[in-house]
Amino acid sequence: MIEDRVFLTRFLAGERDPRSSPHADRVRAIYLLLCAGPYPEALRRLRDALRRIQRRGGEPYHETHALAWVRLVAAHMGDRGESAPWSAFLRDHTELLDPALIARHYTPERLAAQRARREFVLPDRAPLPVRGEATRRAPSAA
Repeated sequence: MIEDRVFLTRFLAGERDPRSSPHADRVRAIYLLLCAGPYPEALRRLRDALRRIQRRGGEPYHETHALAWVRLVAAHMGDRGESAPWSAFLRDHTELLDPALIARHYTPERLAAQRARREFVLPDRAPLPVRGEATRRAPSAA
């Protein structure tokens, strides 16, 4: 696995390793971008990179997909955020590598809609978690 800084530089330039998973690359980039700066800046940089990848023959940009995955990764990062290398974060959050995770929140029909590709649409199955929600434990019964 290439070093995080090198990976992110290549990803932001619109470069992808054809042997790697597009989904895993996106999740890794989201994590590294959220570690590197504030949420709005991470989102802007991700959008730009995904559009560069699309122009180079990658899959079409999908706004709802991009934003939903940013929310899912941020929720797994917890309230404190993260600064660990990707490999360490991934060890504790392997479920993020399952592209079907988004199906807990969206029906296939909702994600397939043209509107969802152009702009963010709210989930129709379950709300997306907020930062830290995926890692919080329920209070114990006393």
